[in-house]
Amino acid sequence: MAEEINSPPRITASYPAEGEVFTLDLPENTAFILVRDDNDPYALEYRWTIENLGTQGTAVPLQGNNEQGSKLVLGRDDVYDGRTLEVRVTDGFGVAVTREWLLDIPEVAR
Repeated sequence: MAEEINSPPRITASYPAEGEVFTLDLPENTAFILVRDDNDPYALEYRWTIENLGTQGTAVPLQGNNEQGSKLVLGRDDVYDGRTLEVRVTDGFGVAVTREWLLDIPEVAR
């Protein structure tokens, strides 16, 4: 009998896109991630963290066409400026994928 191979979840879309800075210039700023997991799409766990501020408990799950996701809304708070926002998506087998963004609050928005 062949052993099943678990592939990690795949990030299919995010805002901001990979490598972009997340600019917090509005009273409410939304980051999101969409993920596809062919092994068990309903067992995904999302963990949003901000560098030195820990886990952000305000994330909201998203669900759509064979993709799952999560979003996080952040206010325009100076405490976030220059820190890194990370989302870690872990499947039911413990395999994870991450994406991160630098947080920026423009001087004009302060």
